[in-house]
Amino acid sequence: EDTYETSLYVKITLFRWINTAILVKLITPITGQLLGGDEDILPSVNAILISELLVTPILNLMDISSNVYKHVMAPRARTQREMNHYFLGTVYNIGERLTSLTNILFVCFFYGALFPAAFFFGAAILAVQHYVDKFSLMRIWALRPAVGSQVARFSRRYFFNLSLVAFAVSSSYA
Repeated sequence: EDTYETSLYVKITLFRWINTAILVKLITPITGQLLGGDEDILPSVNAILISELLVTPILNLMDISSNVYKHVMAPRARTQREMNHYFLGTVYNIGERLTSLTNILFVCFFYGALFPAAFFFGAAILAVQHYVDKFSLMRIWALRPAVGSQVARFSRRYFFNLSLVAFAVSSSYA
C-alpha cells in the first residue's frame, strides 16, 4: 500500500506542478510578465490561488458523488447490503491529499518573487485545506487501511527540497 501511495503521489505531483506553475510560465510571453493585462502572469497566478482557496474546498465539502449515492441510489437499493455499500463514504488517497499541499507550496515558491502576496494566499489556502480535510476525514471519507509514513518521508526528502530549489532559481531570475 505504501509503494502504491508513493507512486501515485509522484505522478500526480509532477502533473500538477507542470500544469499549475511551469506551463503558465512557459505560455506567458516574456514581455507580459509583470504588466497586469488579462494574458499576463500575475492575474493567472492570482486566479490559480483564488480557485485553490475557494473552489477546491467547496467542491470537497459538497462531495457530490457521495451525496448522490446516499440520497438517490441508497433509497432505491434492492438489498440491505447494497444500501450499506452506498453509505461507506468517499474513497481518498493520502498521496493525493499530500499532492495538494505540495502543489500549493510549489506555486507559492515558484511565483513568490514576482507575486509576494502568494505567500499570504498560500497560508490561507493551507489553513482552509487543513480544516476541510479534517472535516472530510471525520464526516465524509471512508475508512482506509493503515498507511505508513513512507509517502510523507518521500515528500519531505525530495519534493519539498525541489520546491525550495525552484524558489531560489525563480527568485534569482525574476
